[in-house]
Amino acid sequence: MKLGYRSGRRSIRRLIRRAGPGTQSRRFVPPTGIYAVVLAVVLTTSSCTGTNSVGPSGGGAPTAKFVTAPPLEAPCSPGGATVRLSAIHIQYSPRCLAARTNERIRLVFDNRDAGVRHNVHVLPGPRGYDTNPPTVFVGPIVKGQKTVVSTISSLPAGLLTFQCDLHPDQMRGLFAVAPVVSPATGSTGMGFVVSWATPADAPPGYVFDVQIRRPGSASFRDWRTRQSGYQATFVPDAPGTYAFRVSVYPAKGELRPIGYSPAGSIEVT
Repeated sequence: MKLGYRSGRRSIRRLIRRAGPGTQSRRFVPPTGIYAVVLAVVLTTSSCTGTNSVGPSGGGAPTAKFVTAPPLEAPCSPGGATVRLSAIHIQYSPRCLAARTNERIRLVFDNRDAGVRHNVHVLPGPRGYDTNPPTVFVGPIVKGQKTVVSTISSLPAGLLTFQCDLHPDQMRGLFAVAPVVSPATGSTGMGFVVSWATPADAPPGYVFDVQIRRPGSASFRDWRTRQSGYQATFVPDAPGTYAFRVSVYPAKGELRPIGYSPAGSIEVT
């Protein structure tokens, strides 16, 4: 079976069990057997860059050959507009960051490794596609020990990845970005806008699936699939709590998303 990825060095179990301060952790039961192996490969990253930019760039439209794995649920969920990340002993802590789309993010990166250079590079999928994923954010290279603060204008919704370009095999994690639904409350028959990206942060060559969980249901179902746009209007037909989650993946090829974003929800009366 050809995956088109470098072989994984670490189990996915270690990556998704750690959620950082200020986030709400969710219990995750790691996949077993071939799914665990494939998923570890998916989240193994390869190539390095050192470019500073904010917003999508490079990479073009990816064309992946093959991958099979059950989608993950986001292992952490958004807190405030500030997210904090440390580099300690050539490892990130925490390994899951969370935010909401369409919102400015303040990233505080603390490199505690004296004399060692690290950075934070956010991608819509794991490194190692036949064509690497486009950049959605890349921070400056920081020589430790030093703390830097970067502003990310916004990120697309989905379960994204992040890595250190200088240590991509050892330093990688998940960036869980929730969709935004507005207004937060309302009544049946009115329109609610579900937003999952903006023209500035949507990665080129990628599409979005949006799922909905309706009142009284325990599971999500497809609502909008293969979306190249950035938002859609939802009109509820019954009172209760509605939740929406998003995945992002290449439009071409057979690669499916690695997982789903945290949910954005509304209350309907």
